[in-house]
Amino acid sequence: MEPGTLKIAAEAAKELGIKEIAPKAYEDVLQPAAKEAGQQLLVVAKTVRVALAPLEGIVWCYDQTKAYVSAKVAAKLASKPANEIASPDKTIAGPLLLNLAFAADAPHLKELYSNLLANAMHVPTASHVHPSFVYVIQQLTPAEAQILKVLSSKFAGAVPIFTEKVTPLMPISNPELSSMLTLLQHSLGRTEEVNIAKQWDSFCTTCGVTDTMLSQTLLRNLIRLGIFAENLVWVKRNSLLSMLSGPEMDSDGILTRELRLSDYGNLFLDLCVRDEPVNATKKQPTEAPQGGL
Repeated sequence: MEPGTLKIAAEAAKELGIKEIAPKAYEDVLQPAAKEAGQQLLVVAKTVRVALAPLEGIVWCYDQTKAYVSAKVAAKLASKPANEIASPDKTIAGPLLLNLAFAADAPHLKELYSNLLANAMHVPTASHVHPSFVYVIQQLTPAEAQILKVLSSKFAGAVPIFTEKVTPLMPISNPELSSMLTLLQHSLGRTEEVNIAKQWDSFCTTCGVTDTMLSQTLLRNLIRLGIFAENLVWVKRNSLLSMLSGPEMDSDGILTRELRLSDYGNLFLDLCVRDEPVNATKKQPTEAPQGGL
């Protein structure tokens, strides 16, 4: 690391009010930002310190997390204009800092909290940060945080993550009756090919979760929290027939079940997981799902 970069990182740590500078408090976090942003990091570090000052009296554990969170937020916002950084909403920052203290040994969860706080302090994204996001992180395991990190780089918006074809119990032309039988069939596990549960297990294995029972628990939790949504979709076999016959269900089609990111889940990934939001500045804030938290 260049001497100039080391000096900027050390000065930024002082601007942030980190009195006892432990190497890990700024070397891993501030030095890359110092190399990329240069002297701009010092301006942002001072602004971050001023913006975080009102939070010092909120929770008793703030002193325990101040050094880490200050460095992470400054590094996250290093390339942003200083006039776009402001004090975060206390209804978000207070619970966040309290919960962060209990995630000291969970780096993946600490990363989510830090990303959320940085976006709550960045004016262009602050209005999209929902207080419920703090409690969603609180109900995630480190494994789920890692899984969401991988997912966030592969999927965005309404694109299905996994799909499975549902086998009709019998030819039914009545849409309402067919839907009812399909739901019953789904509850009994009657699907063709590799179902979503198995696809999810395989994906979790690539993320280091090899316990099938645990992976299925994680899946149900992410659905419960509103990150994922499950949908039944009727796909016409013939696209021309689909255009001519309209949206009504007929016998010439395939019923599939999809697992996809919900709008709420996609916004959560934007503000808590992704390094840079891709939707938060374009969408209106999404309300938390009812009964999920």
